Amino acid sequence: MRALAALALALLFALSPAGWRAGRSSPCLAADSSSADVIDDIADIVTGTSHSDSVSRAQLYLPSVAANQVTLVTTDSICYAAILGLDRTDSTTQAYVLRVGSSAYVVRFPPSGGGTVYFYTEDSTFTFKAISTF
Repeated sequence: MRALAALALALLFALSPAGWRAGRSSPCLAADSSSADVIDDIADIVTGTSHSDSVSRAQLYLPSVAANQVTLVTTDSICYAAILGLDRTDSTTQAYVLRVGSSAYVVRFPPSGGGTVYFYTEDSTFTFKAISTF
């Protein structure tokens, strides 16, 4: 029983944001041309005024907000929670995480990870809601 508890604590530490701060890279990918492309794609959806834009937002659980409310997240604990929400528990996993208004997050892994965009609600559990590819 003690060994199981020790293993659980070791895993919890290894998978926590502190694990990234202990010599590992941040789970948040930095701003670059790929993140700019993702921001532009999401901004197009959330600022669109057509009926199809409205339908897309509803299907992807995204709010209607101004383009300047689509921002790249650089806070390790938020990126970690978003990655963990997809059951990606490898402490070397990194992703672009965008905050959309105050009610949604978008996670995109680098192209080598499939290039798929995952959408989340803002709640603290980062509950997976929808998938879309660009």
